[in-house]
Amino acid sequence: MSGLLGNLLTNTRALNAHSAGADLAGRNLANVNNPDYARQRIILGDKGTMKTDLGVQSLGLEATGIQQIRDVLLDQQIVREIMLKGSLEAQSSVLNRLQSTLGESINRQGDVDTLEGSISNALGSAGISGSLDDYFNAFHELAASPNDAAAKQVLFQKADILAEKFNGVDQRLITIDADIDTQVNQDITEITTIIENIASLNALIGRFEVSKPGGAVDLRDQRQTALQKLAELTSFEIRASSENSSLIQIVGKDTGGNDVVMLDGGKIKGTMSFNGTNVTFGQSSVALQLTGGSLYGALQIKDNVLAEVRADLDLLANQVTTAVNQAYNPLGTGNNFFDAAGLTAGTFSLDTTLSASSIIATTTTSSGANETALAVAEIGTRQFSIAGGDLIDGTASNHIAGIATRVGREISGVEEKLENQMLVENLLREQRNSVSGVSLDEEMTDLIRFQRAFQASARVINVINNMLEVVVSGLIR
Repeated sequence: MSGLLGNLLTNTRALNAHSAGADLAGRNLANVNNPDYARQRIILGDKGTMKTDLGVQSLGLEATGIQQIRDVLLDQQIVREIMLKGSLEAQSSVLNRLQSTLGESINRQGDVDTLEGSISNALGSAGISGSLDDYFNAFHELAASPNDAAAKQVLFQKADILAEKFNGVDQRLITIDADIDTQVNQDITEITTIIENIASLNALIGRFEVSKPGGAVDLRDQRQTALQKLAELTSFEIRASSENSSLIQIVGKDTGGNDVVMLDGGKIKGTMSFNGTNVTFGQSSVALQLTGGSLYGALQIKDNVLAEVRADLDLLANQVTTAVNQAYNPLGTGNNFFDAAGLTAGTFSLDTTLSASSIIATTTTSSGANETALAVAEIGTRQFSIAGGDLIDGTASNHIAGIATRVGREISGVEEKLENQMLVENLLREQRNSVSGVSLDEEMTDLIRFQRAFQASARVINVINNMLEVVVSGLIR
């Protein structure tokens, strides 16, 4: 009697274990297209043993836990590659916007000229370069007809357009700079939310894995997904927590290369902020040394390319203002053409005394003289030299073309790096998928295997039930 009941209990446990295995195979199949899901395996083990008259016998099969198939090294490597990709994507986005703001279209038919040194030929007519050409050409027209009121009116309009182009580009660059700051602050808000989420997941994992380390598999999947989202935004290292080996630390670096612990287990160690120059963390506002993520990418462009473009435009505005005024008012006794105080792209403007009717082609009283107009027109092709005391090298058009081509080269380089980076990341994801991904064939095989085992245990239970019925019927008689 005890033997039949014992076997009944043993096969009931087996029935439950096979049912759990089938359920887990079904869960794996349901997540076959989920890239953040790591496949799981049921762990089957012996319930224990007992001593009987026939010797030591098993108490039966049971499901002792769930194992998550995940390669920690691959996970961490993917996180690092995501940081690099996030940085490059941010750089690409800002650079493309910067290129559009400059308004200089590259004419690919001029590439040969660019290689030979005439980089101005590689630019289209849009932007500051086109307005510079129009302005100096208008002075050539005035030199041909020094007393023509229509030529003076056209020149005044071209000069006004040039000033608007300088001012407009500068203002848009300021807007890009401000937008980067706004985006950085938004990213920091999102980073704070993600770190809070990881802290909560750490706390839950620690609570659920007190007796079964590694058992909180779904929570670990969620934590890995959160870490990958965090990697898109900023750089960090993942380490084991000092509280519990099942938990993690998120560690950054300060500008001196020292560790800055941002999260340890379930405890957040401070807050992240942006002071306009550096991203800081903690109560003492330690400046972080960023190496990846969109924060790093955006700030790299802001602090380097964008700042240099603005400085180069200011130099160009200063050079044009100074050179034109020297040619237009050589003795400094008359009126200037451009405002002498407008030495930046943002302040570049016409002299307040200038009007279409007051424009001169000569400083002499000779009718038809045009030496002033010719002197200003010559500036359009003048080869400036920093070594000679000028602010720029080459012509004014060369200078603005150099700015545009530099941004173009930056874009080309970043996009090439981004393409390569995506290939590396995809390769790593494929490697991880071969380890952690769900295989339809494997899961279908497991589903059939657990189904057959379930049916076998059910038949044994049915046989034991029939035997018990015979025994009970015999007792009644």
